[in-house]
Amino acid sequence: SGWGKSSLLAELNGYSKKSRYWKSRVYTLAVDTRGANTANYIGLAFKQLIDKAIRDNFLDIDLFSSDIEITSPHDVLSSSSVKNLLSVLRRNKKVLVLIFDQFEDKFRNEPLFEAFHQFCLDVDSLRESLVVGFSWKTEINIPITSLAYMKFNQLRDYSYSITIPEFSQNDA
Repeated sequence: SGWGKSSLLAELNGYSKKSRYWKSRVYTLAVDTRGANTANYIGLAFKQLIDKAIRDNFLDIDLFSSDIEITSPHDVLSSSSVKNLLSVLRRNKKVLVLIFDQFEDKFRNEPLFEAFHQFCLDVDSLRESLVVGFSWKTEINIPITSLAYMKFNQLRDYSYSITIPEFSQNDA
C-alpha cells in the first residue's frame, strides 16, 4: 500500500495517449475496482474500455458494430460483435489494455472474482489484441480454504508479474 501502483498505472495510461508512436497502437484504461460489487463489473469495464477508445478516436466505429454485446459476465468475449472487434484490432495492429486497479479485496467476492478469473483465461486463450492487467497489495492474504486461492495462483502462472520496489525519498 502506498508504493505507487495507481500512480504508475496513471502514468502508463497518460504515456500511451501522449506518445506519438504508441498513441495509434495501444489504448489503455485503468479502472478502480474498489466500487465493484457484482460479476457484471468485468463486462461493464470491458465495454467502458471500448466506448472510451471510440470517443478518443482510437477505434474507427465504421470498421465494426458499435453495439458491442456482452452476453454473460462469465463469457465476456463470446459474442460475435466482440469477436468482430478483436478481428479489427488484429488487422489494424492495435491493442486494447484493461487494467483492474485496487483489486486486492475482490478475491473475497467469489462471483466477481470468478467472472474476472474466467475473463483472464479467455483473454489468454484468444491471444488477440487485448491485454488484461491487475494490481493488488502484496500483503493480502487469501485463505487456503477460499475458492479464490487456487484460481489466484493459477492466474499467477498465466501472468507476467511486475514487482515495484519501494520508492525512495527521491522517487516520491
